[in-house]
Amino acid sequence: MSAAQIAALLALVQAQAAVRQRLTDAAKAAALAAIDGFTAWWDADAVTQMIADAYTNKKIFPPGVLTWDQTGDNDAFQSGRTIFAFGLAFLTAR
Repeated sequence: MSAAQIAALLALVQAQAAVRQRLTDAAKAAALAAIDGFTAWWDADAVTQMIADAYTNKKIFPPGVLTWDQTGDNDAFQSGRTIFAFGLAFLTAR
């Protein structure tokens, strides 16, 4: 490979890196804008109180909800208590 070809290849790689960085910066800015928009209306104290009330008073969460882990998905699926699980990668055959 000649020096001119190496220089051209290096310029191409640098240009690609610059484009990737601009895309990354744009994606980061868009994500942060979405988060800012979300947190603008989010009242953490009110949401915390709503969840606490739903758990403590209204009893809408199952008893083991606070200790649920990926093995729970697997156990529930294998025992037939559920027909769907979001963590499909964690489901194992017996």
